[in-house]
Amino acid sequence: MGDDQRDEILPEQEPGGTDATSADETHPAPVEKESDGEATGADGEGDAAFVSRPDPPLPTPALAVEDIQPILQEVLETLNTRELEVQDREGRWHLLRARPFRALENKIEGLVVVPVDIDHLRRSQQSMMEARDYAHSVVESVPVPILVLNTDLTIRSVNSAFCGLVQLKTDELDGRSLPDLAAHLWGLEDMKEKLEPLRDAVSGAAVEFERESTTPRYKMLLIKARKLITDGSPVLLLMVEDITLRREAERLFATQKLALEGEIESAARKLNQTQDALRDLTGHLFTAQEEERQHVARELHDDVSQRLSLLEMLLQEIRGTDTETDLEKLETARQQLSALNTDVRQISHRLHPAILNDLGLSAALQALVKEFGERENMPASYSTHNLPESWPPEAANAIYRITQEAMRNISKHAGKTHVKVALAGTAGGLELKVMDFGIGFDQDTQLPTPGLGMISMQERARLAGGTLNVQSALGQGTTVTVDIPLDPHG
Repeated sequence: MGDDQRDEILPEQEPGGTDATSADETHPAPVEKESDGEATGADGEGDAAFVSRPDPPLPTPALAVEDIQPILQEVLETLNTRELEVQDREGRWHLLRARPFRALENKIEGLVVVPVDIDHLRRSQQSMMEARDYAHSVVESVPVPILVLNTDLTIRSVNSAFCGLVQLKTDELDGRSLPDLAAHLWGLEDMKEKLEPLRDAVSGAAVEFERESTTPRYKMLLIKARKLITDGSPVLLLMVEDITLRREAERLFATQKLALEGEIESAARKLNQTQDALRDLTGHLFTAQEEERQHVARELHDDVSQRLSLLEMLLQEIRGTDTETDLEKLETARQQLSALNTDVRQISHRLHPAILNDLGLSAALQALVKEFGERENMPASYSTHNLPESWPPEAANAIYRITQEAMRNISKHAGKTHVKVALAGTAGGLELKVMDFGIGFDQDTQLPTPGLGMISMQERARLAGGTLNVQSALGQGTTVTVDIPLDPHG
C-alpha cells in the first residue's frame, strides 16, 4: 500500500453501539485491497470495516450501493454517523454504518464504514409485516364490526364494518374510550363492568353478552370479547354485531308460530267436532237403517208374504179343473208364486232377521252361516265358547251385521273355501272371528283401499265401543276379528 492511502478493518459492531472512538479505531488491523475494488478482512468475510482518508476517493465494499460517495462526504462534513440498509450481490441485507475516524489528538483521519449482516432480522421483520398486513386485510374484509382495545378499554384499531356501525371515521375513534362511546351511541352504561373481568384474565379468556339500546333508535347488539397478546402486550378483541333484524325476525316468527298453532288447534277442534258430528250422524243413520229394515221386513213378512201364501193356497185349491192346459198354467203359476214367496221371505230375513230378536244372537249367527254355506255351496261352520248370559241389543246387532258383511266379502274375494265363524266370551266382552282359507292378500304390498263394506264394519264396531282388525296373508286366507266390550253392570 502507498503512504497516501490507508485501508484498515475494524471489528464488526451491532447496530445501536456507541459512536465513541475506541482503541481499536486508533489501531485498526490492516486491510488488503482486492483488484475489483472490494475490501475484505483477514478472514475473507465481506463484513469488514475500513478506514480511509478523504483524498484519494474512498474504497467501497462489495455492496449494491448507489451514490455512496455523497453520503460519505456528508459524514466527513457534518461529523455525524449515517446508517443505510443495503443489499450485497447475493441479495442479503446489511446495515452500513459510516462515521468519522478519529486518530490521536481527536484528529479526523478518515471514515469508519462497518457493514453489519441484518438479513435474518430484516426478513423476520418483513414476514411479520406481511403477516400483519394479511391479518389486517382479513379483519377489514370481515362484514362483522371488529375492534381492538387496549387494557384501559380505549380503542386501538377498528375495521370498516365497525366504522359503518357507529357512523364515525377511524381517526375519530382512535384512542377513544369504548364504554363512553357505547353510552353515548346506545345508552349502554354497563360496558365497562362487562369487560372489566377480562383485563385481569389469562390470554384466551372470553365473554359474550347481548344488550338492548336505550336510545330512540333501537338496536340489539351481540358483543363477543376475547383477551389476546399481540406484540408482547395484552389487548381485547371485540366483535360487536347488530342482531336487531335477527331478533325481530325471531320475535315475528315466534308470534306467527303461536298464531298458526292457535289456528291449527282451532281447526283441529272444528275437525274433531265435525268428525264427532259425522259419527253421530252415522250412528243415527245405522239406527234409522235398522229400524227401516225392520219395518220393511215386518211388512214383507206380515202382509206381502201372507198374501202370497193365500194366493198359493187358492191356486192349489183350483187344480181340479178339467183342461190339461189350464192345469199346466196353474201349476206354473203356483211354482212361480212359491219361488216369489221364498224370495220375499229371504229378503225379509236379510233386512232384519226376526230370529235375532226372537232367539238371540247365537241362533241368528248359526242360521246365517248355514244359509251362507247352502247358498254359496261352501263348507261353513259356526262355534261358540263361554258366552255370557246376556248382552245389549246394540252389541248383538253390530256383531250380526259385521258377520253378514264379512261373509259377503268372502263370497266376492276369497274364492271357494272353508268358512269358520266363532263367537266367544272374553273377560270384558264378546269376540267374533270370521275366518276363511281362501286367496288372501299380502298386507305389506297389497293393502286394499277400504271399501264401503270395510268402512261399514269399522264404523259398526266403533259405534258399539269396540275394535275391528283384519289379518291376511297371500294364499293363507283372511281373518276378521271384532272385540266388543260389555258393560258389567248392563
